[in-house]
Amino acid sequence: MAIPLVQAEIASRNELPHDAEVLPFYHLSTTDLVAELSHDNDSTNNSMIDDLTTNLDPDLDFQSQEAMSMTGFGQSSCSYYDIDKFNSLQASDFDIFHLNSRSLNKNFGKIADYLSLLKHDFSIIGFTETWFNDNSNPLIHLNNYTLIDSHRNTKKGGGVCLFIRNDLPFTKRVDLSTFDSSAESLFVEVKSPKMKHNIIVGILYRPPNGALSDFSDYMDQTLLAIANEKKECFILGDFNINTLSEKSSGFMNNVLSHGFSQTITKPTRITNNSTTLIDNILTNTSMSDQYTEIANGVLVTDISDHFPIFIKRHLVTNTPISRDGCSSYKHNFSPQNIANFNDNISNADWQHVLNENNTSMAYDKFCETFTDIHNSSFPYQKQTKSKYKNGKSPWITSGILKSIKKQKQTIQALYQEPNRCEQIQLF
Repeated sequence: MAIPLVQAEIASRNELPHDAEVLPFYHLSTTDLVAELSHDNDSTNNSMIDDLTTNLDPDLDFQSQEAMSMTGFGQSSCSYYDIDKFNSLQASDFDIFHLNSRSLNKNFGKIADYLSLLKHDFSIIGFTETWFNDNSNPLIHLNNYTLIDSHRNTKKGGGVCLFIRNDLPFTKRVDLSTFDSSAESLFVEVKSPKMKHNIIVGILYRPPNGALSDFSDYMDQTLLAIANEKKECFILGDFNINTLSEKSSGFMNNVLSHGFSQTITKPTRITNNSTTLIDNILTNTSMSDQYTEIANGVLVTDISDHFPIFIKRHLVTNTPISRDGCSSYKHNFSPQNIANFNDNISNADWQHVLNENNTSMAYDKFCETFTDIHNSSFPYQKQTKSKYKNGKSPWITSGILKSIKKQKQTIQALYQEPNRCEQIQLF
């Protein structure tokens, strides 16, 4: 009986005084208001996700899968998520969230409420189209995060910002950042006790009317500079280049040529007239590198005309890499090291964990301390094996193995005593 009563109230709205427009739901149509009050939000979200995953244009879905197959992440890696599905994901050590906010000051209340429903403290939260300017300073704050931004002086629109969690020390990378008519970007280098190497993170917005050639030049120079540093990097933002379209091949070829790939392959902006993938997170890290992927995808919500995107990564313990192919590294679990580990655990100060009110942060601090004690108590030890033992090819006999070994020793002797070259003849 609730719906007829609601409709009766709506039918009489024309009789309300002019200032009634300040009332909640006044601007909603009859259909929208009935749907808002009579349907469960979770079922609505589930229905929306079902529509997104089953009713996409097959050609677009094929392009999405083909694009993902080029990234090294696997075709099924990128998915659509509602709040419950996202909250069911396992914890991660490093994760990123991005949204084109279309005026962050105006929409920050809805965005903050949505982030609280996700029940997750992202490592970095980025926003494009903040619409900040010199006359409109940021009026926003997220607990336990530091805000940095780059915005236009007076002209409306554009702008980028990053919220960086306070436990992640960072430095601004001015050398990689830019702000002009073709690209608006802000880069930082992040350090975490859990990471052996720093990570570069950039937020980028490409104005749709900017010169694409200038943007391509900037991307080429920036990706090359990052590649030369040999550091993990994530570039998130609204590129305003639909990577589902064949017209994006030039941009994607440039990205791939520098060892980067896109992690988002589902449409991020869906209107009545178009379905496009213009928001993305680019990275030069693959599943075989320092990280093990947990999830990356698109969050379904109506807080903006763009869907938020995210990536959650789990940092793998940094194991030394063998350069000669004949050695490996393992923790040394000697009796003495085990005794040292027991003493270190017993004497460790856990007060910083006990004093933390946030359960997720307390868990992270515990894992961080435990891992540090473990790695210092059980250092890596090089395990060496012979290159010439058990040759894989059946025709490699023990006699041939001895000859190979003898040849290697002879060549090494030559390198050490160059004058002997004239005295030795190789047949």
